[in-house]
Amino acid sequence: MYAQATLPFPLSEQLVDEIRLSRKITRQNQWLLMRLLSNQLELNTHQAALVRKMHEWLQQGRVRVVD
Repeated sequence: MYAQATLPFPLSEQLVDEIRLSRKITRQNQWLLMRLLSNQLELNTHQAALVRKMHEWLQQGRVRVVD
């Protein structure tokens, strides 16, 4: 059984925009992203797309992890 995601939709989009503009992601946000990617939480279609986009940016080096 999956737990429902606790992030409200606007916060998710706001967080993605902030990361995209700064090209940086904190360790805490990276941890959250990895948790979402591990399929432990159920996301709606838009939230899942945002998480995939963030993961792609990390893999491509377009966003870097900072402490």
